[in-house]
Amino acid sequence: MARVKNGFGKGLSGSLGQLVFVNCGETTYVRTLPRERKPSEWSADQKNNRNCFAGVVKYASRMMKSFVKPIWNKAVSGSRGFQLFVKENKPAFGTHGTVVNPGLLRFSAGALPFPLNMTVSLLAEQPRIISVSWKNQIISPLRGDDHLMLVFYNLHEPAGPVETVFSRKDEHARIALPEKPGQEI
Repeated sequence: MARVKNGFGKGLSGSLGQLVFVNCGETTYVRTLPRERKPSEWSADQKNNRNCFAGVVKYASRMMKSFVKPIWNKAVSGSRGFQLFVKENKPAFGTHGTVVNPGLLRFSAGALPFPLNMTVSLLAEQPRIISVSWKNQIISPLRGDDHLMLVFYNLHEPAGPVETVFSRKDEHARIALPEKPGQEI
């Protein structure tokens, strides 16, 4: 790796033929462009990581309208919400590019305090209605008006977000499940 002090290459960034110019502070570094690797040369870990990453990116692309643009792009400057969404949701995916732990999926960005002892249960007398309850920690009056939003998740993908009429101060909600015949929620 060469370091450019004065002259040719100073201030350049990107690739030029087989050379790559990288700026770090006041210094410009020059490297050679790595050769392209054939898929047969990838290690098992590289293949697994590529599959996982491809699955997360595909998932994030499907969530662009419902989550990324309205929620994640507002959490960071510009349109970098997509990258943040991918980064935060990657732990939920396995080596085959599918969701292996839905509990690790993140649908919102920011530092909202999560309520204590949240429980969700189906009502025995009405199987299409869920009961959600929680206990609030000591919260500021502003947090009491936070709205409960839900994401219903079936085996394939989430549906939502669904904004409810319930707020944090209610500490209880009854909500009808969406009608999705033939799919477990």
